[in-house]
Amino acid sequence: MDILIVRHTRVNSPIDVLYGSHDVPLADSFPEEAKLIKEKLKHWFPFDVVYSSPLSRTLKLAKYLQGGNIHIDDRLKEINFGPEWEMKKWSELPDFTDWFLNQSAPPKGETYVDLTNRIKSFFDELIAQRPGEKILITAHAGVIRCAIALYTGLPLKNIFRFNVNYGGILHLKVQEYPEEDRILFPSILIPNLTINGFNL
Repeated sequence: MDILIVRHTRVNSPIDVLYGSHDVPLADSFPEEAKLIKEKLKHWFPFDVVYSSPLSRTLKLAKYLQGGNIHIDDRLKEINFGPEWEMKKWSELPDFTDWFLNQSAPPKGETYVDLTNRIKSFFDELIAQRPGEKILITAHAGVIRCAIALYTGLPLKNIFRFNVNYGGILHLKVQEYPEEDRILFPSILIPNLTINGFNL
């Protein structure tokens, strides 16, 4: 089973703004960036199924890459920083470091533990229902980083060591064992865990 998770292209938002689950628009460079992503994935088409976060920046890419019949799943949304933090500059959040290190939730928002739990729920279901299939997912940097943590056991405090660029692709190779009825994350092998970032 091959799962390819693609981060959306650049957004029309300042680089220092925390947009999280806010539905920010894509930059005007979408056609050029999406074309590069499709070229990078050309040997994988067609996919058996395509999933996307409901946010427009991922859904537009999913439709570009493989047309219609996109399965939208809320669990693939980027982390929700809450109404008091979203669309603010990082520098405007004096409690950000404390939040990240201690995993205390921002007001009406999520922690990375919360995000990881919903990502795990999605992948547990996906692997159980679609064994052996070739899956494309369009999502967000936070989703990709949490997927890495789930598959490798990497502590969440270290997930920002991975630079997931716009258009970056994570390939997860899932291998099944005949004696198991269901594959859970501890049972998944990743012989070649790779992150391919585009410099767009």
